[in-house]
Amino acid sequence: MSNAMPPVVVTYLGFPVMLALLVGIHLLVRNLAGRALGVGKTPTPLRRLLASATGPLASYFTCALFFLVSMLGSGRPESSLGVSVTPSGPAYEAGLRDGDRVVAMNGTRLESWDELRAMIQHNGDPPIDMQVERGGQTLHLDVQPRDGRIGIATIIERHDLPFGLVAATAMASPVFSVAHRALELTEPRTLMGPVAIIEREPSPWPLLFRLGELGSYAWPFSMLIAFVVSRTRVKR
Repeated sequence: MSNAMPPVVVTYLGFPVMLALLVGIHLLVRNLAGRALGVGKTPTPLRRLLASATGPLASYFTCALFFLVSMLGSGRPESSLGVSVTPSGPAYEAGLRDGDRVVAMNGTRLESWDELRAMIQHNGDPPIDMQVERGGQTLHLDVQPRDGRIGIATIIERHDLPFGLVAATAMASPVFSVAHRALELTEPRTLMGPVAIIEREPSPWPLLFRLGELGSYAWPFSMLIAFVVSRTRVKR
């Protein structure tokens, strides 16, 4: 059983939380910048502009920070030859277990999960000689497919990314998130077929990435709310 919070709950709770966070950061940073620049004493247009710009920039950087931490933590996902095995499936019955790494099939060395999947699809129902590595040992197992399937799935592995690339991507992600969302609303996309990812442990990185996306959607609204709040204070 997964302890992860349902995506719908994250969306409905995350958006107002991120909106409140961005409004608070916007107002706080702008007020601090105003004091540092002496806007209250000498309100020149340039100083006012600089102080006003710090609020939106700070809230934008906050969204980018969520993306940055998420990307650094999760790395680059990549399908591996490590497998997760369906209980009572052909592979399990033949002796494959979770975490085994498939290195060859019918004597042919494998380089990627896509090669393994293609070979299984083209093999059909004849038995398959699978060479797997487990705990430093190499095993040969005879797997009898059923309906062209053997009951395994790839385990997604994470690889570190260069910090510079991650930082640049994180800085652009809020803009891309809003643009992608706008494209989805105008041109809905349909996903076909089963989609699954096998994870070793529950991870906070997808949640942080989702909060970054929600913050990106909330960022324009946070600027509007901060402006209204500021105007209200001035009138008082």
